[in-house]
Amino acid sequence: MKFQAITRPVVFFTLLFLYSGVLHAMDVYVAGRAGISMPDESELTSSSLPGAKIDLGFKDNLVGAAAVGLRNGAYRTEVEMSYQKNNLDSIKASGITINPATVGLSGNISALTTLVSGYYDFDTGSRLKPFITAGVGFTLLDASFTVTGVSGISSSDKDTVLSYQLGAGLGYAVTDKITVEVGYRHLSGHDAKFNGDTVSFTSNNITAGVRIHF
Repeated sequence: MKFQAITRPVVFFTLLFLYSGVLHAMDVYVAGRAGISMPDESELTSSSLPGAKIDLGFKDNLVGAAAVGLRNGAYRTEVEMSYQKNNLDSIKASGITINPATVGLSGNISALTTLVSGYYDFDTGSRLKPFITAGVGFTLLDASFTVTGVSGISSSDKDTVLSYQLGAGLGYAVTDKITVEVGYRHLSGHDAKFNGDTVSFTSNNITAGVRIHF
């Protein structure tokens, strides 16, 4: 699936989303979020090792996101882009865990995700408002691996996959125009194809952020 073929409908629906917001004069806001990404182990199915069960562990790292949204009462809709990059931490094969550094291997996987998400804010009668969210979109996964100290021995590939996100959090309205929030989101999607191998990718992300309403 070519990246361009994926981005065109995403851009189209993003523009349609923004246009509909202006047309109906809803509450428009922008949001910025940052936090920590904690990927689950990725299951690797290799075409060169049929039947082998290999799990790749990745280190926790930072994640950042930016969004534009519309609010209509308790309901919100957002278009959000997020980015995270996580370094290879462990390799598990046949129940044995290996430190990649001991075999001279290093690598990472990055995820650039675009989602259209819906939110529901619970009214508590105060400035505190818990929320739940669900979204769907696409993730561009970029994986790169290198044999340390060996010139020219490296492998990298990209794939774009359908993704979804589920989450919950808590917002606090500092003013009528500014809301701070903390939240948890689980990002998952279809398996990616890298140089003929299949790799799963899911991540649990905890972020703090701010929403500015216009």
